[in-house]
Amino acid sequence: MIKLKTNGKAVSNTDLMEELSDAGRELSTVTVLMHTLFARKFGLNATDWKCGDLLDRHGQLTAGELAVRTGLTTGAVTTIIDRLEKAGMARRMRDPDDRRKVVVTTVPGRKEEVMAAFSPFFEAWETVLGEYSESELKTVLKFQRRVVQAMTDVIDKLRMTDEEE
Repeated sequence: MIKLKTNGKAVSNTDLMEELSDAGRELSTVTVLMHTLFARKFGLNATDWKCGDLLDRHGQLTAGELAVRTGLTTGAVTTIIDRLEKAGMARRMRDPDDRRKVVVTTVPGRKEEVMAAFSPFFEAWETVLGEYSESELKTVLKFQRRVVQAMTDVIDKLRMTDEEE
């Protein structure tokens, strides 16, 4: 049973926990569906799309690094990179620091197209954010970061278990 902190003491609120769990599942599902639709606009699937997002956020990665970050095989990542290149979303190039390595990076100028496709979502997002105070948004941000860390920890544990089998 999950305990909530209320005025310094732990209390239980099963109904709230169930609602939070249901809302989290619903958010996860609509996020996947939305990214699937955006991916399709660029001729990609959701996995390709999120690999492109990893490249965008990290600047450049080797295929091996992308495989580690996603938990996919290097063969699957090679196919994803091929599709990202075909869609004009990524390109392979020699690592400027180590010419023996090949890195994958996003294509300059393509991000603007992606952002334009997301404009209906950004408008809705701004409306939602405008309903909350700065203090509330800081709490939401703290929550999101904690959930991401918790999920990352679970992923790491599951991967270690998979490797042991």
